[in-house]
Amino acid sequence: MGVGLFTMLAFQNCRPYNLPTDELSSSATEPIFALSTKHIDFGTRAVGTTSSEQIVIITNSGTSLLTFPSAFELVGDFSFGGVGTCQVGVSYSPGESCTASVTFHPTSTGPKDGSLTISSANPIQTQQVKLAGIGEAQPIMDCTSIVTTVSELVTAASSAVAGAVICVTPGTYNVGTLVSSVSGNATNRIMFFSQTKWAAKIVGSGTGAVWTNSGSYVDIVGFDMSGSGRLGLNNSGSFVSIRGNHVHNLKVSGGCTSSGGAGIVNSNYSASDNEIVGNLVHDIGIPGACLGVQGIYHSNLRGHIVNNIVYRASAWGIHLWHAANAVTIMNNTVFNNGTVSMGGGIVIGSGDSGGGVLDNSLIANNIVYANPSYGLVEYCYSGQMCIGNNVVVSNNLVFASQTRIKLVKGADVATLQTDPLFINFQPDGSGDYHLSQSPRSPAIAYGIPSPSLTSDFEGKARSLSQPSLGAYE
Repeated sequence: MGVGLFTMLAFQNCRPYNLPTDELSSSATEPIFALSTKHIDFGTRAVGTTSSEQIVIITNSGTSLLTFPSAFELVGDFSFGGVGTCQVGVSYSPGESCTASVTFHPTSTGPKDGSLTISSANPIQTQQVKLAGIGEAQPIMDCTSIVTTVSELVTAASSAVAGAVICVTPGTYNVGTLVSSVSGNATNRIMFFSQTKWAAKIVGSGTGAVWTNSGSYVDIVGFDMSGSGRLGLNNSGSFVSIRGNHVHNLKVSGGCTSSGGAGIVNSNYSASDNEIVGNLVHDIGIPGACLGVQGIYHSNLRGHIVNNIVYRASAWGIHLWHAANAVTIMNNTVFNNGTVSMGGGIVIGSGDSGGGVLDNSLIANNIVYANPSYGLVEYCYSGQMCIGNNVVVSNNLVFASQTRIKLVKGADVATLQTDPLFINFQPDGSGDYHLSQSPRSPAIAYGIPSPSLTSDFEGKARSLSQPSLGAYE
């Protein structure tokens, strides 16, 4: 249990003799402060790890000053985060807001319930936010090697054999460019695994990639990647799974060139069958600085791009091009990419080297929101038809762009063009992009089912009959 805002205060609850407690619960007939949510579900989290911060906005909805006489109280496996702004003893005018931030850190397995209690003074009023989450055991990996230094990581990346599981301990690995060139096979893959999610930080230097993988049948799971270059993870192998990574703050220090860039890219036009699942990708270059720099870029046959969160890429959040074909883009949350004159949310097409016709593809259940120029677009070069007859664009939410949706062939199906009602949308990524329950987000239970998509960005189970849109169920 945690108790705290910015100041810890002792607070004695006194009341007049023989006056019933419920008569003192509030001296106002209407709530004097409003909460942005009454329930936060953190989903599933590994025991011993800490979730990202979730925000509760507290607004003075009364007609007089609002003050908090004591620290807010947390019960359960939850703690205050570092970005809350509410302070004990400070007065907030009518209509003014402040925030409390909460994290989930399960100490054991199983469902975890808790609460955030907020009390005001003059008049006295108390409200609660119910908190929930599930603790799961840390993934047990049969590690064939445990990496603790840069030299060990570099060696493992070039010498691992089929069936190897390379477990990387928490720490910062300044690699220049990490090159993994080894391949597994269909029955014995090679896995690079961050033992604690996002705690193995791979930091690149120079103008190229943080991590270049040319091996096939490889899993890259749970790493943090950042650096000065134009590429985060550059994959040229086939049957590669890129899952649960945090790729961010690429500086594109070599400038805007024809080589382009991306947070995660499947770059080999002859490769196939790669997946990009459950990654957080953001601040890839500077929005509007370079048309060739994307959040996620996919340029080959088949593939799945699902459950990702992508924001603040220089041009497009998600981009299909070159030899892209038979690709699924599903349940991504894509916002604030590009500028009013460049880029947007999701663009699909085929052209340039390896290009042909993009067909047999599904673009569904995505939230594409607040991308300044374009939302969701099909694009072909002038005079070319690069979109086939079997591209389905269905049950997406596209809103708050100058051009929301633009297709060159066929028509979109059941597109929502309305605010998704995130719990707390902030364009810089500091908000809470879970879907609001009250008021109810229109994206809840609006998606088309996919038997293979059973969990969301956090590992929370998805409805198999009526999934919600976006990365969070």
